[in-house]
Amino acid sequence: MATKKIVVKDESSWQEPVINIITDATRAGLSPSKGDRYLLSDGDNVNKLCYYADDSWIYLTAVEGWIVWNNSDNLYYKFDGSNWSIEIGATGTTGAVGTTGADGADGTTGVDGAVGTTGAGLDGTTGADGTTGAVGTTGATPSITYSRSFVITNPTADADGPVWRAPVAITITAVHVLCMDGTSITGQLWEYDANGGSGAAVDSADIVASAGTNADDTTLDNPGIDSGDYVGWRTTSVDGTITKVIVTFEYTIA
Repeated sequence: MATKKIVVKDESSWQEPVINIITDATRAGLSPSKGDRYLLSDGDNVNKLCYYADDSWIYLTAVEGWIVWNNSDNLYYKFDGSNWSIEIGATGTTGAVGTTGADGADGTTGVDGAVGTTGAGLDGTTGADGTTGAVGTTGATPSITYSRSFVITNPTADADGPVWRAPVAITITAVHVLCMDGTSITGQLWEYDANGGSGAAVDSADIVASAGTNADDTTLDNPGIDSGDYVGWRTTSVDGTITKVIVTFEYTIA
């Protein structure tokens, strides 16, 4: 079995989603699963992102400009260097006020009555109320593309297995494979179940990557990855002595 390494690419200020914003005391009382992520609101690690890995918490110091999605309230938060605040997902604009109805016409003057009485004119009717303006539409949430990479060293024909667990449901949008040395490698990105077992390829057609040339697959017929399932690689064949293969996949949050 070939040796596998995972390389995480953080090329932008967009961070992985968090489950919720919590206090440090709440975090201490959790029974977390591997990969659970939170944003801390107080304590020694205030404003830090934390995730659970290898039976311990890892803390990430926020950098000004970082943006993160909160699964609890479905809002984006941005760090200004001192505090996190809601960034994206504002309410739509209020519709314009309806116009005021026109004044009613003046009543006609009554005819003269008999001696001693004066005819009174009728009052004009009141104009109808203007209609209320329509409610403005809510602003759309932007679509964000994430990417991850992993390296397979000295791959063989049985270099298969899961490498990364999806914390939420995602949709794979593209797969890129770069083969180093040798002649070529043939295989496909694979969705494994929550236990790293049986699964299916994200595309029925294999990717053939020749040495020194990046191979792309952007038309995928099975791109959906369920929350909690694993993403990995399955090799069909190896030609020549390959030192390593870099597999990169891009995805959006479903």
